[in-house]
Amino acid sequence: MTDSSDRGGMPLLSVVLCGDKDNDASVVALESLRRAVPRDSEIIFSDAGDGNLAKARNAGLARARGEYVSFLTVGECYATSRIAEILA
Repeated sequence: MTDSSDRGGMPLLSVVLCGDKDNDASVVALESLRRAVPRDSEIIFSDAGDGNLAKARNAGLARARGEYVSFLTVGECYATSRIAEILA
C-alpha cells in the first residue's frame, strides 16, 4: 500500500459519513470512524439533518479527494478488518 506522499498528498480513502450534526449518534460515529480508518484517510461529515440522504452523499462526494470513496450513514459501521480488506 502506498502512502499519501506517493499520491501527491491525496488521501487513499475518503469516508463520507452522512448524519445529523445535532444528533449525538453522529458524534459517536464520527469518533469511532477516526479510530478505525487508516491515518492517511480523510473523513468528511456531510449533514443530512433535513433527511435528504442523497443530497448529503452528493455534497460529501463533491468534497472527497481520496482514490477510493466509501459512504456510511450514522446507523452503519465497518469492522476495522473490512476497511483493510477493501484497500488490499
